[in-house]
Amino acid sequence: MIALIVSSLLVAMILSIFTQMSAAYRTQQQVAELQQVLQASEATIEADLRQAGFRCAQGFTWAGSPASPISALTITDGGTGPQQPDQIAIFYGDPSAQAQVTAVPASGQPLTTVTVDAVDASWAIGDKVLFSVADPGVLGRLTFEATPPPEEPPTSDPNSGTATIPYYYACVLQISNINGTTISFSTVAPWGSASNAQCDVARRKIALPDKPAMLYKFVARAYRIDPTRKDLSVFQQSPSGALVANDWTDLGIGFTNFQIASRWYSAATGAGDNSDGDADAFRNWYSSTNQNFLSTADVLSGVTPADYSKSLGGATNSLEVPLQVSVSFVVRTTRHVVDGTVTGATPELQVAGNVDANDLGNSPKVQLAGVADASRPQELRGDNIYRYATIKVDTRNLGVNR
Repeated sequence: MIALIVSSLLVAMILSIFTQMSAAYRTQQQVAELQQVLQASEATIEADLRQAGFRCAQGFTWAGSPASPISALTITDGGTGPQQPDQIAIFYGDPSAQAQVTAVPASGQPLTTVTVDAVDASWAIGDKVLFSVADPGVLGRLTFEATPPPEEPPTSDPNSGTATIPYYYACVLQISNINGTTISFSTVAPWGSASNAQCDVARRKIALPDKPAMLYKFVARAYRIDPTRKDLSVFQQSPSGALVANDWTDLGIGFTNFQIASRWYSAATGAGDNSDGDADAFRNWYSSTNQNFLSTADVLSGVTPADYSKSLGGATNSLEVPLQVSVSFVVRTTRHVVDGTVTGATPELQVAGNVDANDLGNSPKVQLAGVADASRPQELRGDNIYRYATIKVDTRNLGVNR
């Protein structure tokens, strides 16, 4: 009997230790999965941001908006407060798939076909392409500040403190047929129209060979957290950059927050408001709705230095361009944790006392420990482990090396 009792106690102790070790192992597995999810998410959006604006730095037009350009980087702030995720759309021409346009229809004819020097082997019917014309002198030489900083752009004149800014006239078309070096474009919505008027301004700027037009495969992607499935916290991507309705696809679950902040350059002396407190009045971080305004495109036609103004302070000749984008992801375990190693509060993704101008976002932490599930936001219910990551990416195609 004594031996049986001792054996039973030993077995119970071993089972208890095994159960605890198993729970700890499962928890570590979930944490490792979170790190993998974060790394994959970082790599995906970082690759897009590094290319953002290639050959369409000032925006582009498409059939859904033939007269008003879409910005190559569009940020939509979700709002100030806890659990208000942001949204971002990124557009660019893929330089790995390109061709030079050698002939276009006569003036007044719809842009339904072009002739190119060679057809990229990766192109196929249905692909979207960026029709882009570079005009290196349209913006002239804009004053970018009275005293150029050490990181002055390589195209600047150190004696005058000015820089030549190229302008890209760009539009999007969809391939409907490929016949040798002749490419035909769709005239059907959403990427085409009967006249393809979205390319009217760009084609007027062609002066072969001085200002040749180029075709690039068009890349459009938008990212958000699905607002309709809070319980699953679904991270999504739109392959049209959210231009086409209801084309969101799921990338992963367990994403509870997605915050965007961006750093902008102001070309006008004294135009910067320095609200981020870094002593640089020309380069400023924004983390709330100012980003919505700054990331809208300017008018493509009739651009002059005086017209190209987009300053929060309303300064004349203020060239506002994005230099960097900060992206923060918050993810949680998709299975509730049972060993007690839960997270007591979500990460703080803002700077206290300055929620509108910082490099993280405008989302305060949410207390979880001691708070009943019913009192929490839906996406934060249950016992989970949370992890977050922040990346900062230079937007070199948009920030012209500032």
